[in-house]
Amino acid sequence: MPISLTSRGRDMFESVEVRDPSGQRRVRLGPLSASTTMAEVRARALSQLRLPEQVEWNLRCERTGRLLNDQQRLDNLTVDGCTRAEVSLQPEASLG
Repeated sequence: MPISLTSRGRDMFESVEVRDPSGQRRVRLGPLSASTTMAEVRARALSQLRLPEQVEWNLRCERTGRLLNDQQRLDNLTVDGCTRAEVSLQPEASLG
């Protein structure tokens, strides 16, 4: 479920678009401060999409494929010259 980030400047993100796990529904968050953390993005997306909070959800950077930690900020996702980034929201895969 990708989250698309469109930059509106160094200190603001115009929007964060989130798709639910099935890809059927979308929610647009924004504008958001560039200092917004991944934990805040995840919490707002889960609330608006009405996804179960008892499930552990991870965010993954689509560009790098790396999991993002809760303290990472939106401004850490942009690459020089890029005005767009994508992040996937996915349920945590437990190994037992």
